[in-house]
Amino acid sequence: MTGLNVGTTRGGVLVFYASMALFGLASSLAGDPTYEAVLLWMGRGFGFFMGGALVLVGLQELHGAEIEEELNGRPDEPVWRLVNKVLAWGSPLVSAWQFYSGNIWEGFMYLGYPAWLILLRLEARRRRIVSGRDRVRTFWRALLYLSAAACAVSFALTVVLPHGGPKFLWDGEVYRFFPFLTMASVPFIIIGAVGCGGKLHD
Repeated sequence: MTGLNVGTTRGGVLVFYASMALFGLASSLAGDPTYEAVLLWMGRGFGFFMGGALVLVGLQELHGAEIEEELNGRPDEPVWRLVNKVLAWGSPLVSAWQFYSGNIWEGFMYLGYPAWLILLRLEARRRRIVSGRDRVRTFWRALLYLSAAACAVSFALTVVLPHGGPKFLWDGEVYRFFPFLTMASVPFIIIGAVGCGGKLHD
């Protein structure tokens, strides 16, 4: 289809947003708070796992130049370039509004599209490093090492301290600081490793 070619990776992003929208609509019509919450989380879970799986499968199908085209749009895709810009700029704004309104999880969900763009850039960088067209920069090594150190230290403190250390309140739920830090550091370890292209030294 000229102007709007929906490949596997793009399809994954659309599945993510479409599932949230459909289940969100269903939850608004449920009329029961319990069912509303269940439907909302079903939409988030289905969108995350199905959309994420499609994106990862699609990345394996793309060559280096095609990843750049996913980011910037192909010359014969004026519609997708417009959609890309709207989602790239609109999603963070909607996410910021959700955070401001106190809807923490919704705020994270609306960051899905920017996260997809970041994933594409990381994968393009990883391939350049693997092929020798780029080198590993200090920032990515520092991110990997600092995240790994934070994960190791916070995990050790989680085990040693009673109940995982101090607690804090977030979105009406009580969390323990060091277990939360352990979980939060894992994605940054993965991002740092991808940014290094799997090379810890030159």
